[in-house]
Amino acid sequence: MPDVSAEADLPRPFGYKTAWLTVRAASPRAAAEALGCSDWREANWETGLAASERPGWIFLSPPLEGYVLAVGAWDLTEDLPALDRLAQQFSDLQYFVSHRVVGLYGWARCRGGRLTRAYAYAGETDRILWDEGELTPEERRLGLDHLPGRTADWEQAVPPDEEDVLRVSACWGVDTTFQSGGQVRSTGLVCRLPRL
Repeated sequence: MPDVSAEADLPRPFGYKTAWLTVRAASPRAAAEALGCSDWREANWETGLAASERPGWIFLSPPLEGYVLAVGAWDLTEDLPALDRLAQQFSDLQYFVSHRVVGLYGWARCRGGRLTRAYAYAGETDRILWDEGELTPEERRLGLDHLPGRTADWEQAVPPDEEDVLRVSACWGVDTTFQSGGQVRSTGLVCRLPRL
């Protein structure tokens, strides 16, 4: 079990070199139960996010705008069916991954238990891993209609980057930079990553 603190603190910005789920849930405990997590322990943002960097552990945030964030090593880019299975547990589930070392960037959204949009790009191999569903209005507003696979001319394509992942997350529900202010001190849970 990672060493964590239950002393409430303010949300900590995150989103680089990590992955996370954003799920519609009333509490971190409700999200943990729906995800099938085990070995729960109360944790604040600082120690919870640090614990989520350890293999096999995730941090479940307190509710933010009606969502709980599940931060950790969720590499679902090669397993879209796992995302579909998780989506059955939530009315709204989003997945984000950003890892500049290997150039892996992606996002997906499931509503009502079904995948509505998924895009993931592996820059290291210049490969589109996912491109499912129509661009969302938010993606269009962000200028993401020139992603590889979305434009007929590959030379005109603009690969996504880590800032695009954060911008999609903010438009779909939660800004993980927490720049808008108004956050309160709180705690979430650290738990063992469920088997998918």
